[in-house]
Amino acid sequence: MSSHKRNQVIEDFIDMYKLEPCLWRVKSKEYHDREKRDAAYAKLLLKLKELETYATKKSVIRKINSLRSNVRKEKKKRDMSMKSGASADNVYVSKLWYLNLFDFLGDQDIPSASMSNLEEGDGSEIEEEDVDEPATTPSRETSINSEVPSPVVPKPNSDTRAMSAVTIDDLPPELMMKIFESLRPEELLSVQDVSTKWQVFARTSSVWETFVYSPETDEDLIAFVEKCPMLKHIRTKNILDKDKIIPAVIKNCYDIHSFCVEFIPSLEISQLEALFEAFPNIDTLLVRIEKHNAAEIIDRLSRCKKLKKLILSGQRCHDGVLKPIVDGCPSLEYLSFIEGFQNNPKLDIVYVLQNMNDRLSYLRFGLSPITQQIVNLLGTFTKLEEVLLHDSTLNRNVDFRPLANIKTLKCLKFQTFASEFSEMCRFLDVLFDKPFPLLEKLDICFVHCEYDKTVLQKICQCYPNLKYLRLYGKHPADIKDGFKDICKLQRLESLGFSSSKTVTDDDIESLSHCLKLKELDLSANHLLTDKTIGHLAKCKALETLDLSYSSITGDNLHIVAENLKQLKILDVKQCKYLDEKNLLALADKMPLLKIIQDGGICYG
Repeated sequence: MSSHKRNQVIEDFIDMYKLEPCLWRVKSKEYHDREKRDAAYAKLLLKLKELETYATKKSVIRKINSLRSNVRKEKKKRDMSMKSGASADNVYVSKLWYLNLFDFLGDQDIPSASMSNLEEGDGSEIEEEDVDEPATTPSRETSINSEVPSPVVPKPNSDTRAMSAVTIDDLPPELMMKIFESLRPEELLSVQDVSTKWQVFARTSSVWETFVYSPETDEDLIAFVEKCPMLKHIRTKNILDKDKIIPAVIKNCYDIHSFCVEFIPSLEISQLEALFEAFPNIDTLLVRIEKHNAAEIIDRLSRCKKLKKLILSGQRCHDGVLKPIVDGCPSLEYLSFIEGFQNNPKLDIVYVLQNMNDRLSYLRFGLSPITQQIVNLLGTFTKLEEVLLHDSTLNRNVDFRPLANIKTLKCLKFQTFASEFSEMCRFLDVLFDKPFPLLEKLDICFVHCEYDKTVLQKICQCYPNLKYLRLYGKHPADIKDGFKDICKLQRLESLGFSSSKTVTDDDIESLSHCLKLKELDLSANHLLTDKTIGHLAKCKALETLDLSYSSITGDNLHIVAENLKQLKILDVKQCKYLDEKNLLALADKMPLLKIIQDGGICYG
């Protein structure tokens, strides 16, 4: 690496250090916050690895000590020369090129024998040692030992002040970071190419703490991690090539926390070991289990003490698969097992419910049928916030009333293949007679039976604070009155109501009162026409709209461009009367809108 490039990396390192006051502002509360300090060291480590491939946290601490030690020595020499009564011409002028880059420390870097910028647990103190990089920038044509005259700086006058232009790079680092934190990940990806300084801000943005990347292809993921090593969360439903993806993620990413990619065939035990070795902080994982590797995979998962969320899928597994995970993962609070477990012996599920009723906040499982013992055990959970139940055939004799004891429930999803609505009544009685006080999300799917017309009315009456509602299945012919009650759900943000043979444009008019609605799924409602788009004009917060399999022509899609300015996704697959010209006109007016059409054709 050239000296110029090396110095540039050092400068970026110092800029990143400046953005982490928890490492140098000794009087602040965050200075004593170990988690913040560890996170800050992790960011600096990523930059230092550009100089030292095998750098560690201790390497970062040594580098900070070395840089600050040199700065203190130079300042001390300058101050001593000024105190000695030397003339202005004889005042010591430092040749240390990064001296002024540490001005942000103020008086916190005054030489003191007892002063340290590191916590005691770091195991090192500030040492008076020299750094191995040159003291001058490579652009200067002077040697280290040569005399460098003090630069002549002209005094600013009114003309020069007027000519000087203030750019965005002149903003304080704190304000710059706020700007970068407001950007979307795809924007952060682009601005990294503007300058090295912007790359530092983009890669240290707190956006990466919550952003989940969902790639479409292997190439997408590989290209993304090469440019965004700070990525922490990966989740996709698309099947990717494990032999390409695992090495790319391990090579480029620094600290993956969530890795939810279902590989078919499943991961080999060596690949799973490599993931845990490279990313010891993984706390969310999706793993496909197959009969040939079930024992090895489960044994490795059972040793993950930090694992908080686990999603299991795969082929039908033998009894006892879940027991080691329950016993070996004390931090587990999210557990999902559906595919491959529906016909699993019930002893496994019973063991989960008996031993995790005070730990789990999320539980998703399938069982055929759900028994009274399972329902009784669910009623003992004290922290459960979300539960998803899949039952192929409901047992008419099961009493669901113990579910009402789950006072912490915020999300309930229930899917049944029962052929008669009467089989659902025991479950719905609990839902309506003793409403869950904190429920915000409700998803009910009647796959084969037509539900009663009063179901939607009772939902709106019992749960006025719902934010998320999905109602799928065979809708009754007289659903009109239920739709009118949806306007009572003033906090509703997401609504799914698809596959109805009776819902009309007039029914959709009721949704115009749901002003907070962001997601709307009206797919496979064949009677809906262009009038529906007009009724939705008041839902200005809409971001996702699914009108696939409807009868729209698109003649009034201009209403979307004029009123739904927040819309990001419009799905119009299989709309057989849709005019292509109307879609093109909409795409011109809303270039950022993603329009999904037949055959995966997209605009935007």
